[in-house]
Amino acid sequence: MGSMAHRCPLAIAAILLAACEAHSAPPVVAAPAQAPSFPQPPKPPSLPDTPPVAGNPSPDSAPSVQSTADNGAAVDDIVEAVFRHMFHKNASAAQQTAGVYCLEVRGADATPGLLARLHDVFIPVRKASDCSAGANGVFEKATHKRGLKFDVEQVQWDGADGATASGGYYEAGESASGNTFTLERKAGKWRLVKEVMNWIS
Repeated sequence: MGSMAHRCPLAIAAILLAACEAHSAPPVVAAPAQAPSFPQPPKPPSLPDTPPVAGNPSPDSAPSVQSTADNGAAVDDIVEAVFRHMFHKNASAAQQTAGVYCLEVRGADATPGLLARLHDVFIPVRKASDCSAGANGVFEKATHKRGLKFDVEQVQWDGADGATASGGYYEAGESASGNTFTLERKAGKWRLVKEVMNWIS
């Protein structure tokens, strides 16, 4: 009995101490569960406000309507000068006895405006499609007159007052040439200053 009485106060003290510690200890709060992380898709590259468009110059660099019209008129002047030169200087057999001149510019018919410029030429001038051209010669379709076909294939600028043109004549299968012409503009008029015959048949 004596030993049991001695142990009771100790047991009671241990219970009281545990109760005090439980009351004074801060509560344990479980950490919130974190949502699983997923890889984020890469951000698309930033684009300019106005993407560049091929062949569409900026307003600052685009030519004005007036300058485009001026260039077109200058090309017509160059083509006219080349044709007039070829009318008087070519290696054909017909020369000035041809019944008709058939004109082509850069693979297409000479325009009505260009034909009107050449109204003073004493041999009739026609657009290329008015004529047939083959190994036997060049003939106007409507009248069957034998003629010569002239063409200007290309015009390249060489500064503001210089240009180079390529072209030639066709008479028949074994009478034709390809030439290069150099022109200069002096006092507002285009003049041919050099001619090179590249080939002849």
